[in-house]
Amino acid sequence: MERPGKIWRAVAVLALAAALGLGAAALEMAWRAGQATQRMEKIQDDHGRLLMQLAGPTTGRSDEAAAGRPSDWSRGGRLVVRLRDFPATINPLRVADSSARMVCDLVCETLARADLDSNLEGPGDYRPGLATSWEISEDHLKYIFHLNKLAHFSDGEPVGADDVVFTLKALGEASAGGETTRADSAGSPRGAALGEVAEVRALDPLTVEVRYARPYFLAFQALAGVYILPRHVYDYRRAAEIDETPGRLAGSGPFVLDPETKFGPHAEEIVLRRNEAYWDRGRVAALDAVEFRLVEDDKRAYQMARTGGVDVTWLLPEQFREAQEEKDGNFLKHHRVLRSYLPEFGYLYIGWNMRPGPLADARVRRALTALAPRQMMIEEIYMGLARPMATPFWPDGRQNDPGLKPAAYDVAAAGAALEEAGWRLEEKAETPRRVKDGVGLKVTILAPKGGGRTNSLARMFAESAAKAGVEVAVEELRWPEMQERLAAGKFDGALMGWSGALEIDPYLFFHSSQTAAGGLNYIGFKSGEADRLCEAIRHELNREARNRLCHELAAVLEREQPYTLLLEPESVVAVGTKFKGVRSYRLGLRPEEWYVSSGEE
Repeated sequence: MERPGKIWRAVAVLALAAALGLGAAALEMAWRAGQATQRMEKIQDDHGRLLMQLAGPTTGRSDEAAAGRPSDWSRGGRLVVRLRDFPATINPLRVADSSARMVCDLVCETLARADLDSNLEGPGDYRPGLATSWEISEDHLKYIFHLNKLAHFSDGEPVGADDVVFTLKALGEASAGGETTRADSAGSPRGAALGEVAEVRALDPLTVEVRYARPYFLAFQALAGVYILPRHVYDYRRAAEIDETPGRLAGSGPFVLDPETKFGPHAEEIVLRRNEAYWDRGRVAALDAVEFRLVEDDKRAYQMARTGGVDVTWLLPEQFREAQEEKDGNFLKHHRVLRSYLPEFGYLYIGWNMRPGPLADARVRRALTALAPRQMMIEEIYMGLARPMATPFWPDGRQNDPGLKPAAYDVAAAGAALEEAGWRLEEKAETPRRVKDGVGLKVTILAPKGGGRTNSLARMFAESAAKAGVEVAVEELRWPEMQERLAAGKFDGALMGWSGALEIDPYLFFHSSQTAAGGLNYIGFKSGEADRLCEAIRHELNREARNRLCHELAAVLEREQPYTLLLEPESVVAVGTKFKGVRSYRLGLRPEEWYVSSGEE
């Protein structure tokens, strides 16, 4: 959706709204869009003036070495990161894809910084961010954050308690006075995870207190990981209005959005510039710019990496094999390839519509899961760069039950389950066909159009299901249309992926309350036993006891099979060797730490 750009666009909207008689609400929204654009232009001016006041020399390495940086550390260089999909929005309150998160991570900051080599099990695995310290009450109902008095946004405005309060309110929190401002948190686990907050208030200009109604095991992680936004930029009555203006991205981080970046239906790049006035002087970025470039075609992206057109790209399994088999080793000579299983990289599954129909029968769903040839998918489609999934919890995390193995591929067992459910093989049929009351068993699986590998998985599953007499059709849709079908419940199955975490809150995905419009339980799964376990997990603070509950929930899901869990792809990312300081943390990469050695550029 194209968003209004300059002030004149907002004025045009005002005129059009008045001409059509759209009323005060439309006029107010358009006026706010114009005001927001003015604020962003003022930020750009303020930022320029602030550079003159705060920025030190941009050349010379002696000071950097003295600050503990490598001797070859120097400022300069441009990092180009390939995007396969352009972000639907860069509104930090509504980010729902990895592309948007990569951008926001460099522009916005959080109260605490996660130690990416840890298990992120609590406050001890976080370092000061915008907050220098924090306090947690013994009953885990009160969290107090003390902000760094030096922290300021890119326009020079200080980061204050009011900004934190505003941000949390915009994510759905209740203020001390009872007024509620909610963001559209559909599909946003972070927004939903903050739903247990009872009150958030500023104790003084640099101190924020957050009170929870009940203990919540991910409370600190949820609060610590929120992008804190400048209230004077994002002060809307509804967070959704931020999307009415282009490039609405401002924060306190080491990079700022280049004002020349264009947004709209034909946008192809997002450019970030180093924030010379970054408040944390010891962490000022080395790179002049980070460019996120849209390259939809995987083959073209690989060729661009080979020729230096992009510096960071995620390799497909066949591309990784090609790079390994190159006789001259040219690609691997100029690229560092980092392989790892990352929770955020996620896993693939088929979600079954649990509403009335053949799939409402758990026996049918168990049969379909038995027809998923996971190992064949891993070997033939992912060339071994994936592992099978048994539970919705990350395989290397403590919530996962290592004793629960993926369901075996077993056509005979699938047939027996279908027979038990009343689906008989049609006699004298040329090809196997399951029927019940004269109706054949046909399942249509939705898959994203142009998904390539994802669609190969769907087709392989369809071929396997045919061996047991189940007709599976694959319908490819563009993502907006697919979203509409899922929201309306008009589907049999959907082959999709979920981004994971070291610890997830299963309530958001498996509790019956989340079947409501906008909830993440879009398949309509309802189970009293699962509800009880999800609620208990949310409020159990003892890690061992909570993990046992997660194992119990995994057993319920194994029995009910609301999802056929398929596999977790391995992350294989190539980074140009001219970039130094590149480290593969256990939980991801930090490009803000990278630099180009003097003499490389």
